Amino acid sequence: MKTPGIAGFLAIALMCIGGEGRAQDFTFVADDTVLTGPLGSEIVFNCTITNTSALTITLAIVRTGNDLPAEWSSSMCLDVCYPPVTDSILTSPAFGSSPLSPGESRPFSMHVYTATNPGTGTVRVESWDTRNPSERRLLTFAASATPNGVEVTGGKPAAYALSECFPNPFNPSTTLRCLLPGESRVTLRVYNLNGEEVTTLARDRRESGSFDVRWEGRDFRGVPVPSGIYFCRMDARPLEGNGHFSSVRKLLLLK
Repeated sequence: MKTPGIAGFLAIALMCIGGEGRAQDFTFVADDTVLTGPLGSEIVFNCTITNTSALTITLAIVRTGNDLPAEWSSSMCLDVCYPPVTDSILTSPAFGSSPLSPGESRPFSMHVYTATNPGTGTVRVESWDTRNPSERRLLTFAASATPNGVEVTGGKPAAYALSECFPNPFNPSTTLRCLLPGESRVTLRVYNLNGEEVTTLARDRRESGSFDVRWEGRDFRGVPVPSGIYFCRMDARPLEGNGHFSSVRKLLLLK
């Protein structure tokens, strides 16, 4: 589906204006506007659009800024997901969507696809009711990609973390990275969808820093496991002080 550019789209929006202008009666709220992920990952900013008025409204949503590192890209999703080249959409059937009824909330997401080069990029989105395009909502999303998806300060992780596995989906193997802010006892286990332990990838004492763990898609006996969804759970306890860290990542093995 060919979509209009920003200039053409603005003309369409202006044609939709009818009658008196009125106050803009919707909210456009993001769960997060700053996120960090590992290289090669898809960073997703989830938002909620709510019609707070007593009228059915048609919204325009335009990506007005796409300042990303080389080879990165971004795209929008609202009812359907659009290709990275689409800069502007309407909540209308022409865009696979529909106007928002009074009181209706609908999810919107901005997807930033990172590449193999680390960096930080920003994407800006403006939205408005087509009856009143002079009043707008603006959101700016900042996405960063690092080799492990977690910020490290002074050469030492600032907090415990278990990165997303890469690649994912995978076949035959995938790698996860564990970050430890201090010397810790670490356990890394893989479970199937029934909650049964498939194998243990790590169970020992580790120095502060990071270490990678590879899973070859095999169980305790070294037998290849079938395709499906698995979960890797990391548990860590510092050798000094109190506390317990636990994190779970979903793995998809496709053969």
